[in-house]
Amino acid sequence: MPGTCREPVARLTALLAALCAACGEGPGAARTGTYERLVLRPAASRPESSPRIVLALEVGAGTGGWKVDALRSEREAMEFRGAEQDALRVTGRNPVVEIPIGPEVPPFNQVILHLSVAGPQTLDVEAFGPGGEIVRGAAQRLRRRGEPLAVVFELVGMRRMPRIDGIRITSPSKWADFSLVSVDLVQRPWAECVPAPDRPALVEVGREGRVGVGLASDSPLEARLRTARGRLVFSYSESTLFRPEDRATLKLTLSAAGGTAFERELPIGGDGPPHWSEAAVSLAGLGDGEVLVRFELLTESADPAFCLLGEPAVARPGTEDRTVVLVTSDTHRADHVGVAGSGVDIETPFLDELARRGVYFADCVSAANVTKPSHVSLMTGVHPLDTGVADNITGLGAEAPTLAEAFRAAGYVTLAAVSASNLRDRNSGLGQGFDRMTAPQDRPQRDSSATVADVVRWLDDFDGLPVFVWLHSFDAHKPYDPGQEYARLYYPSDKDPYDPSLPEVPWQARPDWDPDVRDLDWVVARYKGEVTYLDERLAQLYAVPRVRAGIFGLTADHGESLGAHGVFFDHRELYPDTIRVPLILAFPGAPAGTRVERPVHNIDLGRTLLDLAGLEDAPFPGENLLDAIDSTEPLGPRFAVSSGAYSCSVVLGEWFLVLHLRERRERPNHPGPFTERHAVQLFHLAGDPGCEHDLVHERPAEARRLRGVLVDWLLAANPTTWSDDSRADDEQLLADLAQLGYATDDRARSSREWFDPQCTCEWCTRFQ
Repeated sequence: MPGTCREPVARLTALLAALCAACGEGPGAARTGTYERLVLRPAASRPESSPRIVLALEVGAGTGGWKVDALRSEREAMEFRGAEQDALRVTGRNPVVEIPIGPEVPPFNQVILHLSVAGPQTLDVEAFGPGGEIVRGAAQRLRRRGEPLAVVFELVGMRRMPRIDGIRITSPSKWADFSLVSVDLVQRPWAECVPAPDRPALVEVGREGRVGVGLASDSPLEARLRTARGRLVFSYSESTLFRPEDRATLKLTLSAAGGTAFERELPIGGDGPPHWSEAAVSLAGLGDGEVLVRFELLTESADPAFCLLGEPAVARPGTEDRTVVLVTSDTHRADHVGVAGSGVDIETPFLDELARRGVYFADCVSAANVTKPSHVSLMTGVHPLDTGVADNITGLGAEAPTLAEAFRAAGYVTLAAVSASNLRDRNSGLGQGFDRMTAPQDRPQRDSSATVADVVRWLDDFDGLPVFVWLHSFDAHKPYDPGQEYARLYYPSDKDPYDPSLPEVPWQARPDWDPDVRDLDWVVARYKGEVTYLDERLAQLYAVPRVRAGIFGLTADHGESLGAHGVFFDHRELYPDTIRVPLILAFPGAPAGTRVERPVHNIDLGRTLLDLAGLEDAPFPGENLLDAIDSTEPLGPRFAVSSGAYSCSVVLGEWFLVLHLRERRERPNHPGPFTERHAVQLFHLAGDPGCEHDLVHERPAEARRLRGVLVDWLLAANPTTWSDDSRADDEQLLADLAQLGYATDDRARSSREWFDPQCTCEWCTRFQ
């Protein structure tokens, strides 16, 4: 439910609404632009089509060879066939099974392997041609030992290959052991390989994703406009199905009541790599009546051609640029902001200025200590306990209502630029509701300068239109690499952090990306340098006039431990180091320079941004953070969960309690303290803000009270169906996470399984 606007917030939002009136009166009044997205429909119905099996290859009994079987139905293709004795047993390190494909085999774009595996391992399938061309499917991790499996590999890129000589089944696993029974080669209708008109999707072309649909040369698309005002805007690109020989042209036709009024043809494809191109057509001169918009793909090829049509909308710019920006600074500790006044030697002049222009929240916590669960909560306003996303592998399901969708429904253009690959839409589901999204494509992370540049470039495309931006930076995340200039800001110039005369760093504290370092102050200095570097990049974004005049919120998904509690340069455990985060809001009419000491939770930031934008009626959970400015009401408990749901915590008043839900043992790649299942830790924040002195034995009554609050919260979970674990076997995602330093085996179970109230272990018995 939307948050309630109390009197202080009502005054602020009323002032903002006056400054950003949707429809002004008089010659000098501001007018808000509108962005009306087109609803595209096929110009004519197409016959239903279904996949067909073009070839079924089965292992010959007792021969180890292959034989061609009859064509099979789609249903039979997904059934496990053959007996174990007829299977081809494949074992060894990096094995390759190569199956020749003759010229008589019809085209196919999908391979289904029927097999069983002896243990967890990874398999991949690729098609190869005579000139060394290769089309590779996405590698898949197989775990269900001994069970018959039908594993599907999509090879959409095969439409570009002139000839197929065969397919290879490979395994990058250290040791592979599987039994292959049969292989089906499937020809799916090509039209099913691009988004359908009634199901637009975020499609990546190059490093940029845009919401679009597929346009086929045998199926024009149409839309109707009620009135011919503004300009028609859209993007277009060749798709993964587009072939150079298609030589296609995108034709746009606008028909008004009096007949065809406008035609335009745009070439598709070119010599360079695929990319999105933009087009804009004025609707002036078409009259005031209804306008028919028609998109056609013209081609010289006898086969259907396909392109992508993105973001078709009618833009009617206003005289103001309504802008809402949400920045999430990954792994940013609350005390590493100058305005915090925490005694940390850190330079953040831009963030300090932002706080002077707006509101700074001095005591803010996040919902989790890891990237994806925390961002999912920020974008849904729902805690990880209920979203079901409590690790970096599980993604957000399409049915979840998001902050971007709320702004999009209100007519905003929605833009997302992220700096880590695990937040790409295909890896996280966080792209839903965004018209555009950009992310690193060929590496796990990127510098925030590139992310900021994408946003600044995009804003030029939407002058006079309301825009919501989510910008995610990854600079402060390990490995800290701000460059010598920024690292030396916080490290003496006359010291050598690799001086061999210094004692070796214990392995538990040694960063795996810098194993030769002898002075850990150097690592901390590099972390600080990353924060200062980011501060300068964000200043460049804020220099854009529409951004500076709009609503700007900054927070972090979690903090970072720099050695406390035996955790070095990571954010594994739930302590203030890892869940306390910065939170700053600046907006027109803000009470400049306000410092809010009342504790808050950044899960409420989405609700606050909507309220500030005048969208108080938009359905989205949470409370307005600005209520904390004048509130004297005591704050209720603030809860957090750790990655993999190993532990959970509660902050209530001056007390902080951690309940360890699962046993965790120290590992070389993730050093940290051993914890027992259901162990409890209690800290008094007023006298021990770093939570160094555990009072669980000294203050048993207080521990029992807070533990009861936390357990009641766990048992009252209201799980949604929003979690999506389909990425659990995505080898590229797992590889990227490993390169970013995340454990890929920290998987969370259902929140209903997090705590057993009937447990009789020593810790639970103590608190009965």
